[in-house]
Amino acid sequence: MLQPALNTPDLNTAEQVTTRQAPVPATYGTLIRSARAALDDAISMSNGRPPRGDAALQGLLGYERFLYGAGGHLRQLTTLADLHTDALRRLTNRLENSSQPGARESTWLRAATMINTAHDLVATHLIDGTPRTAEAEELILGPAVAAASREVISMLLDAVAGSRQMMHRVARAQQRGHGASPIPGPMFAHIHATNRVVSLCAKATMHDLAALPVSTHSTFHDLKPALPSDLTVSPAPISSPLAALRVLRQLCHDQARGLTAASPASLRDVALLGARVSTAAVLPAIDDHQPLPRLQRAHAEDQLDAARTAWTQATAELTTVVRGLNKAPGAYRAAVRTLLDEPLDQRTQRALLTALPTLGRDAARTVQTLAVRGELVTRQPIPLQPRTAWRAIGDEQATLLTERFATAALTSARALAAVRDLHPTPPPPQHSARSEPARQRHLSQTLDQRGASR
Repeated sequence: MLQPALNTPDLNTAEQVTTRQAPVPATYGTLIRSARAALDDAISMSNGRPPRGDAALQGLLGYERFLYGAGGHLRQLTTLADLHTDALRRLTNRLENSSQPGARESTWLRAATMINTAHDLVATHLIDGTPRTAEAEELILGPAVAAASREVISMLLDAVAGSRQMMHRVARAQQRGHGASPIPGPMFAHIHATNRVVSLCAKATMHDLAALPVSTHSTFHDLKPALPSDLTVSPAPISSPLAALRVLRQLCHDQARGLTAASPASLRDVALLGARVSTAAVLPAIDDHQPLPRLQRAHAEDQLDAARTAWTQATAELTTVVRGLNKAPGAYRAAVRTLLDEPLDQRTQRALLTALPTLGRDAARTVQTLAVRGELVTRQPIPLQPRTAWRAIGDEQATLLTERFATAALTSARALAAVRDLHPTPPPPQHSARSEPARQRHLSQTLDQRGASR
């Protein structure tokens, strides 16, 4: 089962939040940046005039909600990063044991809502804390999730500093009787104690994370909500070739693990797709007057030819000599036919070329799965009889089919490396940990208001 959502029922998924605010699909990066911006606004307001009326109480309640959400998300990320330390255990236990009161609208609550939504988006890719999708295995595990953990801890440390300023100004306003609603002393004591533990343990955890490999985690920021767990029951809409590729990758991932039906026809279609993409059409234009680019292009073309040959060989015997007992789901056919029949722009071709090594490895694993289950058959002679019958393929034929797809995956990886050498990937944009423009806007607005009041 999926991890429980941290948000309230009306904000249960990342897509619901995003469709209310913008027409573009949500990604982890957009959600975490929105949480960072809301947190900066909350901190900026904490440095301004003391809140009046019920706003001070709601701000503190929203701050506790933020701590609760950040603690749950941090535990999720550090579990994926396989980080288990005493400081982290104390930190997440303190945050998750914080009360989750019914706070009303505030800038702190908006930050909490966005970080909860980012947590829910990651949870759609997990089952019992382990990845269930192809995207999760590629984008979540490894250095990327450690970098995301550091980002959440940085937000926590900034939030603690901002809450201290807010509580100091609220306490002084209450002493002077400036109209703020009274806040119980135990609430102040509880938040002060929580802040001390969070500050110490967060710094220790940040030190532990520094020992893990460094990553820009730009791919992690590109993570979208997962497709339905069973595409055969709830097929995803295919609006473009890129959407079809996403569906195909997930179905191939599930087929390799025996979670979705597969057939020789579906394996053949993947091989046909590999042969279609492995052409010089994916290569960028180069300066023909420079000898080194010409040499690199010739090398890339040779690698693409080898990949196309390997994928073509992988189609041999499938659906003719070798047949299956099952059919792939309709969503699979819709996705692969979109990619085989529709014209593809260079962006889609490059995306397909990038996916081919994984698709080849998944196809090889699918052959093994089908062969073990006895779901691949071929006509074989019946001893002492002048006729044949459909029987499960033997180990030798299963090994041959597996090796063909493994070879296609390997040659595609080499072709991809050669193409990338021709057209290097630009360095990923650095995601700013802080949003200074938000503070500057708030400061200028405060100065304008003071000038107007004078």
